[in-house]
Amino acid sequence: MDYRLYQRLLYPFSVALFLCFGSAQAQTGASPAPSVQIDRAGLAIEAAKQAGAPVLAPESLAQAESAYLDAQALLARRKNKDADRSAMRSIRYAELSGSEARYVSLKEAVAEKTAHNARLRRELLLGENGEKP
Repeated sequence: MDYRLYQRLLYPFSVALFLCFGSAQAQTGASPAPSVQIDRAGLAIEAAKQAGAPVLAPESLAQAESAYLDAQALLARRKNKDADRSAMRSIRYAELSGSEARYVSLKEAVAEKTAHNARLRRELLLGENGEKP
């Protein structure tokens, strides 16, 4: 009798519960919540600012901040999928602006060292007074 009860009632019920909660868990595990992505976008923007993006890469930093504000507004309107996309776009622009800022600063450092090497080379070839030894 117990087996028949399990077969008729409990087994289909347990399968239905598993399908309902299992699929819900799989959907939520696919990507983090939009608020988590927005927090990551804020951290990426801060990292870009610390890399010097406001001065060296202002255009891409402005795009990152704009996408960040859009994501916050979309989350407030409960458009989670759009907020997640906008937060991801903000992260990409922030990473781009940080990379651009690091590139420009490294390029300036290379130019400075190249000029310093050229000056040292001239001093070695011509002497300190500009005369050939």
